[in-house]
Amino acid sequence: MLVITVDGKGAPAISSAEYARRARPHGERKANRRHGRRQKRRERPRARRGPGKKSKNAKMAAVGVLYTLRRDAEGKLDGPVNKRVYGTFSGYRALFEWLAEEAKKRGYGTAKFTKVLFVADGADTIWTLQQHFFPDAEVCLDWYHVVEKLWAAGKAICRGTRRHRAALEAWVAVQKKLLRLGKVDQVIATIADALSSTAVTGPGNKYRREVLGTIHDHFVKNTARMQYAQLRRADLDIGSGVVEGAVRHLVGVRLDGPGMRWGRDRAEAILHLRCVLINGLWDDFTRHLTSDAGFGLRPQPVPTRTHDAVMKRAA
Repeated sequence: MLVITVDGKGAPAISSAEYARRARPHGERKANRRHGRRQKRRERPRARRGPGKKSKNAKMAAVGVLYTLRRDAEGKLDGPVNKRVYGTFSGYRALFEWLAEEAKKRGYGTAKFTKVLFVADGADTIWTLQQHFFPDAEVCLDWYHVVEKLWAAGKAICRGTRRHRAALEAWVAVQKKLLRLGKVDQVIATIADALSSTAVTGPGNKYRREVLGTIHDHFVKNTARMQYAQLRRADLDIGSGVVEGAVRHLVGVRLDGPGMRWGRDRAEAILHLRCVLINGLWDDFTRHLTSDAGFGLRPQPVPTRTHDAVMKRAA
């Protein structure tokens, strides 16, 4: 059994405006440190961020984990075996090309594997690439991602959850049990009934209808990827905990520290080194470098390549 999981995480990148400020002569910056703060705020006013908005100007890293499950003497699946972690800031397509190459080395497309399981969250880009690179894989929408959606829907349905927490917890528990039993359509119908019974006008109703409508459409679109009862009967994973841990260890611990601002090329180089280390290939990597007679350090540092996340979204 071959299992492939994909996720992403943002690392703080340096923007072009911040890089220009840091490139100013040191004396100029020191002269403005004490008396020029008010003038700088007038020249570069900061817009107030709304709820859930991030401020770190993130460049998304695509991370994938590929591993094997094997049946033991009792017939139960055991693993992960031969786990490999891949990551890149070049986009999900570049990541999938690496995953596809590794999968073919292991025998993907042959009779070696009885099943191939692909697990990810609800990002449309990931599932589009899955259809292109792993069209024969059995698919699964990450269970913990779905549970988060259930909690959001429950808060929209069970009003006053701060005072009546038990009602919210009971509603979520019922929906989770239904999903575990394979009754996805019943959960979708429950959310649809709650949406239709929520008045268009009224305090907070517009927000509740938006939440319920978004979650309802999300579940309808991913119904085929939410067959949890069938997957659990086959003793398969329904969560992306493996890649979630890899994302934190690969990107979060090293690249998402306080005050960090990365250039795109330097962040990519660090990410590749982290993959080599996590995959246990560091000794092979050093032997490869020492055997290359033409290898040497660059005479100058890698030039900083900036990333402007806000400008890119606005475009």
